[in-house]
Amino acid sequence: MGYKVLHLLGSPTDEFSFSISLMYARSLASAKYQEAVHNTNIYAVVHPGGFWSFTDDIAQDEALAGKMFEVTEALAAVREMSPDLMLQHILCAKRPLYNAMFEILNIPFIGSSSQASANIADKAATRALLLQAGLPVPHGVVVGRGDHCVRYDGGFPAVVKPCKMENSVGVQIVHNEVEMEEALEEAFAYGDTAVVDAFIPGREVRCGVIA
Repeated sequence: MGYKVLHLLGSPTDEFSFSISLMYARSLASAKYQEAVHNTNIYAVVHPGGFWSFTDDIAQDEALAGKMFEVTEALAAVREMSPDLMLQHILCAKRPLYNAMFEILNIPFIGSSSQASANIADKAATRALLLQAGLPVPHGVVVGRGDHCVRYDGGFPAVVKPCKMENSVGVQIVHNEVEMEEALEEAFAYGDTAVVDAFIPGREVRCGVIA
């Protein structure tokens, strides 16, 4: 007998983040691997603006547009469903918030705690934790909007990244001071802080870590 799995997907922030999350969730749902087939899969969809809907099929867009629930109503519905665990597909900066909701509901989920997720979602916090642990990071600096006292003093090319975006949104490689200032202005459209790192050529590897 399988588990009752609640898949949490979508994004309350914007259509781009919503679509990316939906793509990931659909790829998993269509894989039909043995463990998934024997589970009861329920999908909780968080829509831009913060409303939720529930469905047992995310293959068609029409199935996503069911009855809409406010957050408190949605969490009450989740509690009534009593899933064995939650699997989150939300990828935007709000991801830690939803982990915290399920921690409060005492429903186990796969992945990092809300605190760990918050640290991961903020590149400035991640950088600080890595430095504190003595791990090597590229030469760089965290710059705040309107902060004229902190300057990047490394060489070029460099990489400018908004601190609280994922999927390479807002990331730019710059080759001089003028390009860096322009890239910072664009990065500040996504939040009040950005990271400027020295560019290190090579293969980029993204992986999950189980501790």
